[in-house]
Amino acid sequence: MKQTPLLLALTGTFFSSTAHSASPLPAWQVTVFNTHSPAERPGSDYSFFIRATISNPGSSSAPSTPASTANCTVEWTYPAQPYGTGYACTTEEADAAWTLELENPPGANYSSPTENVDARFTLVVRGAEEATTLSGTQHFEVGENLEGVCGGSGTCSWGLRDDSVPVLVEPTVIS
Repeated sequence: MKQTPLLLALTGTFFSSTAHSASPLPAWQVTVFNTHSPAERPGSDYSFFIRATISNPGSSSAPSTPASTANCTVEWTYPAQPYGTGYACTTEEADAAWTLELENPPGANYSSPTENVDARFTLVVRGAEEATTLSGTQHFEVGENLEGVCGGSGTCSWGLRDDSVPVLVEPTVIS
């Protein structure tokens, strides 16, 4: 391909603008993502859960975000589905409020939230004058970054693969 001055100028402008649009925020780290689905036997407890631990290492750049860690739990009972609701997470930092929302992955014909799910983490940082909202989504799927076991009764437990820890989530500023 012959490179012309115009092509070189456009290419330089593209790379320059994409370099400046990159988020100055450090990636969040998911160090725990455990799921459980119950046995499929009559009379069994049909309670499902997903538990996650996520950390924000903090950033002194704009927007400034203090370090925080949250533990999130989503529980539901069949036939209900956990999608589309923001579940509050617990944290010890008074100026940070985390939520976890589960989403059915795009294009999935069938998705069990405990085996194949997109997790949207949202962090609201309360500053002295205003609050900043950040959000980031990551995909969790058995065979990719989750592994575990299913028993003969149908009870399944999945967790992060050792070689996947931590799973990084790229946050973006929402407001």
